[in-house]
Amino acid sequence: MRRAGGVLLGIVTLAAPTRADEPRSKLDFLQYGASFVAETRVARSKVCPTGAEEPCILGSGGGVTLRAAHRDHRGYSLGGAYEFSKQDASNILNLPILQQLRVEGRWYLTHDTRTAPFVFVGVGAVGYGNEWNLETWGGVLTAGAGVAHECTREVFCGASLGYRAIALDSFRDQAGQQRPSGLSHFLALEVLLEVRTGYARW
Repeated sequence: MRRAGGVLLGIVTLAAPTRADEPRSKLDFLQYGASFVAETRVARSKVCPTGAEEPCILGSGGGVTLRAAHRDHRGYSLGGAYEFSKQDASNILNLPILQQLRVEGRWYLTHDTRTAPFVFVGVGAVGYGNEWNLETWGGVLTAGAGVAHECTREVFCGASLGYRAIALDSFRDQAGQQRPSGLSHFLALEVLLEVRTGYARW
């Protein structure tokens, strides 16, 4: 009888869910990954004034974004992103690099589905210059929408489209042209690949 009780206790112990086995609806996640981004300038700014002696120094470009965020069981996430991209500077700069450091929030519109649309907003700081130097700096505001698909239980792929307003301080470029401060407008298309690791809530 004692032996049978021990076997029964062992079966119950093995069947009991551990923290790692909890349903995903009860888990929060660490979600991180990278994306390829293409930024298309949709409006000129004072950085590229009409009638300037030199061509526009901040045009369209492309690069990479690195992200990490906390995603909770309700479909909200909050985290940070670092982006670097090579822009079209009309050959004024040898290697024009735009760097962005943003705080971003997402809201996933569906739960426990393999494909989930989301909306996002973000705010942060930017720096722009030749070969990773910061010749000018400013701020960025972004907002948009996207979709993420669960390729495997832990890996997500997807895409997003966002609007970005980038404000840069005035500076003098390498051609001697004075560039006044201004607001540049971009559309950013991203192709995402992200991994998530679940952990139980307290």
